[in-house]
Amino acid sequence: MNTHHYEIFDIVKTHLLKQGQRATVNNDEDNHCLYHSPNGLKCAVGCLITDEAYDSDIEGDDIGEATVKRALRMSQIDTSAKTVLFLTRLQHVHDNLNVDEWPEALDKIEEELLL
Repeated sequence: MNTHHYEIFDIVKTHLLKQGQRATVNNDEDNHCLYHSPNGLKCAVGCLITDEAYDSDIEGDDIGEATVKRALRMSQIDTSAKTVLFLTRLQHVHDNLNVDEWPEALDKIEEELLL
């Protein structure tokens, strides 16, 4: 088990299940997702980015882009290729699954982490 990934997973899972909705422009299912939305919601990766490290210029950028990696590093999150891939999986849950599918998808990721 990758301890660092499990710590990240625990933060993201807790955040997403508590928030219970996507972070989008107008809180609309059809809008693109945001790292930090104007109404205070955060996506799976956005919840790892501190307010101090956040810059609205990252909106629309992929997790692997330098702007997002810089915000993650400033937030004390590893940006190695393995971690970025893991974050991409978590982001997929937020961006592409219905909210009612999140618990099962997150449980599956957690099971894989524990192997």
